[in-house]
Amino acid sequence: IATGISAFSLLGSIDNKRLLDFLRKEHPQTAALILSNLKVDQASNLLAELPEENRIEITYRLATLEDITPELIEDVEAVLRDQIGAEITEGDAKKGGAESTADLLNAIGQTDQKIILDGLKKIDEELCDDISSYLFMFDDIVNLTDNAIQAIKGAVDNKLLAPALKGAKDNLREKFYKNLSEKAGGMLRDEIDVLPPMPMKEIEKAQSDVLQIVFDLEGKGELTIARSGDEQELI
Repeated sequence: IATGISAFSLLGSIDNKRLLDFLRKEHPQTAALILSNLKVDQASNLLAELPEENRIEITYRLATLEDITPELIEDVEAVLRDQIGAEITEGDAKKGGAESTADLLNAIGQTDQKIILDGLKKIDEELCDDISSYLFMFDDIVNLTDNAIQAIKGAVDNKLLAPALKGAKDNLREKFYKNLSEKAGGMLRDEIDVLPPMPMKEIEKAQSDVLQIVFDLEGKGELTIARSGDEQELI
């Protein structure tokens, strides 16, 4: 039995295939608690692999996961004990909510995101609107300051930025160009122009990867994102 460390922190050591099999079989509430205690990139990858109806129900449960019962802890503890020989307590568990659900949805492709949000809207329109208020989409980058755009460009290689911008709106591409030197802007433009036709899934994956870098920069205090769900917006 693992001691001295939260068993939930050991979830990342479980093979994704095992976790996916577990999520498919278990009650959506149990699956939601598992996802809420994984790193965002791992949780989003697992969520994207689930059947559509599972994704919607689990996301709904995640968004409303405020009270964690002893029974729910026991369900999750059973798989953790089987997989990694660890026990958990209620204090270990991270809860869900609209904001953490938005963090998860920000990390998946826009196609999957729209499917889930459309499904959530049919279940609880007010909850869906609450989640949406925290979302920050790739195209929303256009609303960031010039300094923020420059910070993003400094952290993102053209090999990733080009396919992400290939599927973006013209005004976002132009915002990047104007915040680069003439030479650097020309190089980025050329890199986008020479890209062959790409599946939307590949473009969305590139955009999702760029967004994760944007969120990392936000976490480091190198840029600020104003979200309508925040109690106080910082501009």
